[in-house]
Amino acid sequence: MHRGGSDTPGLLDLDLWRAEWTAASWRSFLDDAAEPEVERIRRYTHTRRPLGSEEFVQRMERQLSRTLSPQKGGRPHKRPIDAAQESFDFALTE
Repeated sequence: MHRGGSDTPGLLDLDLWRAEWTAASWRSFLDDAAEPEVERIRRYTHTRRPLGSEEFVQRMERQLSRTLSPQKGGRPHKRPIDAAQESFDFALTE
């Protein structure tokens, strides 16, 4: 957990989690897991994205009113120039 052991939004039942896992049992799980699965856990932990099915992530997005799934990278495309806005003439008249 990245929050120092707290779960402010209440998304994780910490009592249930702690009843299932200790630091030693989590370490044992990671030691016994296949390397691709451990790497997947590391990647999602590093990017701070939820690790779960697409349906799970969508449910979390709805519950939190926040985008959690990866989005297309890069700069947004520029909007086309509105022709009605481009023909202002500010010529000075004397």
